[in-house]
Amino acid sequence: MRARYVALIFFILLLAGCSSGVTATSPAPTATGPVFTNTPVPPPATMTATFTPQPTPTPDAAASLDDKIPEQIGDGWEVASLADAGIDASRMSAMLNAIYRGERGESLTLPSGKPKYQNIDGILIVKDGRLVFEEYFNHFTLHSGHDIASVTKSITSLLIGAAIDQGYLKRVDEKVVPYFPEYLPLSDADERKENITIEDLLTMRTGMECDDWDPNSRTYYLNNQPSQADDINYILGFPMETTPGSSFAYCTSGTTVLNALLIKTTGMELPEFAKQSLFEPLGAKSVVWDTSSGGWEHIDGILAMYPREMARLGLLILQNGEWQGEQLISQAWVEQSTREHVALAFNDTWGKGYGYLWWLSDVHIAGETVHSFAASGHGGQVIAVFPDLNMVVVFTGSNYDNDEGQPFEIMERFILPAVLTHSNQPAPTSTPATTAGTSAYGFPGTIDPAKRYLFYLHGKIIEDQGLPAVSDVYGEYEYDAILERLQSQGFVVISEQRPKNSDVEIYARKTVEQINLLLAANVPPDQITVVGASKGAYIAAFVSNTLENSQMNFVLLGGCNSEMTGMLKQGQMYLYGNILAIYDSVDELAGSCQEMFSFSTGEGIGQYDEIVLNVGTGHGLLYKPLDEWIIPTVEWARGEGQP
Repeated sequence: MRARYVALIFFILLLAGCSSGVTATSPAPTATGPVFTNTPVPPPATMTATFTPQPTPTPDAAASLDDKIPEQIGDGWEVASLADAGIDASRMSAMLNAIYRGERGESLTLPSGKPKYQNIDGILIVKDGRLVFEEYFNHFTLHSGHDIASVTKSITSLLIGAAIDQGYLKRVDEKVVPYFPEYLPLSDADERKENITIEDLLTMRTGMECDDWDPNSRTYYLNNQPSQADDINYILGFPMETTPGSSFAYCTSGTTVLNALLIKTTGMELPEFAKQSLFEPLGAKSVVWDTSSGGWEHIDGILAMYPREMARLGLLILQNGEWQGEQLISQAWVEQSTREHVALAFNDTWGKGYGYLWWLSDVHIAGETVHSFAASGHGGQVIAVFPDLNMVVVFTGSNYDNDEGQPFEIMERFILPAVLTHSNQPAPTSTPATTAGTSAYGFPGTIDPAKRYLFYLHGKIIEDQGLPAVSDVYGEYEYDAILERLQSQGFVVISEQRPKNSDVEIYARKTVEQINLLLAANVPPDQITVVGASKGAYIAAFVSNTLENSQMNFVLLGGCNSEMTGMLKQGQMYLYGNILAIYDSVDELAGSCQEMFSFSTGEGIGQYDEIVLNVGTGHGLLYKPLDEWIIPTVEWARGEGQP
């Protein structure tokens, strides 16, 4: 699990690594607008944050969050509560808890390896056209302007669309160099450069030697860029490396050329064209522009905006370019610019494709694939649009020197599950009826810290066949009977039938979120047990590694084999907590967990033991609620059978 998030964080660090301009330093903005600093400072006494920076760990706090409504300030936003939007407030409360103090206190770590989510400055959610969630941190408020960094690139994409809609530009396959005859002949006279199109700039496929992510490139984002008398002349002089349109390289300088193209073709300064075409109709009045570039006025982009204005941009795109009855950007341009033009291989979910300066993603949550496109900027600035959910999520942050991938992790771990699962799940009592079948074992609507909670993760055959699941070798998997037997021992049993071909890591994260809710409600970790059978044991191992909680209990039933051990060791994924392994001596699919125990010793594993049974049923041991494994499992969960 950690390996996946490390890859995600590395990817986001790269994609958001550059600001909107090519110059290294910028003077103070000359336009009027919101107060903006890279380092947040306490606001004046008259400006109070909308949420006191304290943890919200209890069910009562979750209930109050359920009904909380963002502040109505007469700026045109319709506001509503999470409950009105059908969003699970308990998951959102767990998210806030993870931001304010970490899921289990500041000394313990999140999947990213951090003690808590850091330097998150603001989170906004717009659902069904209404602002339903708005929280600010680190002394930021809804009245604080914030750096948006490379979010500006996606705004440039919108302005190119507006220029085409208004006839200033003809189409995206137009050649770029002819618009700048004053620089001919170019300092690098490569005929391939004459074929660079507007679309090549929009998709980061110019073919020029310009790669902000490559340490060997002249535009590497950690290097100070030399001050130029004329930025466009300098950029058009970059040597060519590949044929235009053939390969992706993240090049901020290409967006600078697009901004210059807008100035040339519209005959307006960029802020004026943006104001007329976009910001004024949207009601975005506080945009601060960077005026530092030499040779061209106002081409470096936007320095700061209010987060609510960022949300307006997201809602505009969600509504296919329409705003209050006026088509600001043509629907055709919105569709064209947010579809995949470049397939990327940085990550299999967030940022798997690129449009016209938009990042495209497909994330698998709660058995569904959620598509989105996003504007993303250095430090953790994000406008994410989820068309299928009719939702926009905005993040602002100050992670300029560390983990700026946190917004995407937070969306995947908290926000999307809160939106997807809340309206579809019943709210069972904490002691479900034994006659109700598997639906009675959903996550409890009321959490009692005095009770013991047991998660049961079934074997793969139930994924494959559904219920009833019957093996030609082992007979029927007595799923309901197993749950009833465990519940009869006084546990609140939590279990569900997983979708077919469930991803181990993704499903483990879902279980982790539920456990975090229990922990946030002050359930002691030693009163929480995860029992995994076969593939369920593999998921339980991922849960153990992700939580890194030395007090929780885990039981692995017929789960260890060379494949599981090899993958966990390869990913440096250790077991944490108190681990009991049980398997039958003639099990042909599973065996000893001793290698994993040894590998994890000294890394967080607490008590551990292994029971080898001689029932003679092999892997079929897991299919029935036999005393041979039920009794030691119950004792382990109660702390009675631990060495």
